[in-house]
Amino acid sequence: MGLTYHAVNPCRIVDTREAGGPIAAGGTREFYVYGTSLGGQGGGNCPSPVGEPLAVHGNITVIPLFATGGANVRVYPANVLTPDTSLVNVRAGVNLANAGTVKTFYNVTASQREIEVFATKSVHIVIDVLGYYNTSNDWGRSGATVNLFEGTRTLTSKYVNEGQANSITSPMIVDGAITAADLG
Repeated sequence: MGLTYHAVNPCRIVDTREAGGPIAAGGTREFYVYGTSLGGQGGGNCPSPVGEPLAVHGNITVIPLFATGGANVRVYPANVLTPDTSLVNVRAGVNLANAGTVKTFYNVTASQREIEVFATKSVHIVIDVLGYYNTSNDWGRSGATVNLFEGTRTLTSKYVNEGQANSITSPMIVDGAITAADLG
């Protein structure tokens, strides 16, 4: 199924420094991806996009709260098993950001789309939405059509002195740019 990307003015949906507190080591937390009152998760007023957002594109900043070693943060649709692939890998004392695209889960009870965040160690999370994906071009603007797949580990390297894995994941494949045959 092809989805159309629609850029929006950047909007903060999550800031655990402002509400909810840090994500505990080995813990998960679910977050809404849009809404007019996201204060409970530290966000602002990020209006509902027209059309159902089946995926969200955003920037995630991780603020480590641990003293030694490294950690990884995984972002994925709520209500699925935690994947092995991470969106951000951090080490003690170094804040780090990365952009990514994540499928959303529709929470029937809340009538809202959600993502879930898992952290291997205690961290604060900040997420700013940059755009949404839906199945139509009903926002009155043209957009790029893409197909989304689950994150897959495509590269692993080691920090020379840290011994911590550093991974790059590929949660999005753009039509015409990469084919299944390219991934082997």
